[in-house]
Amino acid sequence: NHYDTLKITPHATQNEVKSAYYKLSLEYHPDKNKSGYAKQKFHDISEAYEVLGNHELRKNYDRDIMIHQPSSSTTAQESTVHNKDKVYSGSSRNYNFDAWMHAHYGEQLHRYRIRRNIYEQHKATEELRRGENSSQIVQYILLLVTLMLAF
Repeated sequence: NHYDTLKITPHATQNEVKSAYYKLSLEYHPDKNKSGYAKQKFHDISEAYEVLGNHELRKNYDRDIMIHQPSSSTTAQESTVHNKDKVYSGSSRNYNFDAWMHAHYGEQLHRYRIRRNIYEQHKATEELRRGENSSQIVQYILLLVTLMLAF
């Protein structure tokens, strides 16, 4: 169940879905979490968000859940497998991590690059200023030595 995967209720708002996704994706991201199940958990979280984060897909998913509600004789495990098969039929299980990173962290990465460029420019300016200061010192020393030799 995608709602269980994101640890939210079916009545959660889109902002709550997004917030739960961000929180869980950071917790289970394979680069941050090296446990054996983190990669699969991250994949499940991403698939759940792909469906629940899109209004139309979520509406269809909710409708499928209502149609396939398990009867009292059906176990919860059987219903989970049945719902997963229904939801994922025909969709690609390939996940484009680059697109995900850009969609969710693109603005943050852009700000980081801007700050890094400003830092690099400041650093280059400081090095130029230091170079100018050292050349001025050399000029003053040469002038002083020349004056001393002249007298």
